[in-house]
Amino acid sequence: MKYKVVLSRQAEKAFLHLNPGDFLVISKVNHTLEEDPGSVRSELVRSKTKSGTNLYRVRVRDYRVIYPVDVENKIVYVERIARRSERTYKGL
Repeated sequence: MKYKVVLSRQAEKAFLHLNPGDFLVISKVNHTLEEDPGSVRSELVRSKTKSGTNLYRVRVRDYRVIYPVDVENKIVYVERIARRSERTYKGL
């Protein structure tokens, strides 16, 4: 059974403002999250858990896609799509 991917308002806003190349790659990642959010793997990305939390992160070029997974309800909630910087994980 597929997972449902839900973007937060902040993540959706960032997603819509990406350049076309990054938009395409991150949209492919979002489709991959529907299948198995715990082990996203491709030539460009690999998911990891953020230490000390229940958050996963995926590196996509210069961006990070940060999300928790609700296994019981089969929902992936993308909290943030952000360019990698010191502030990427602030407030999570």
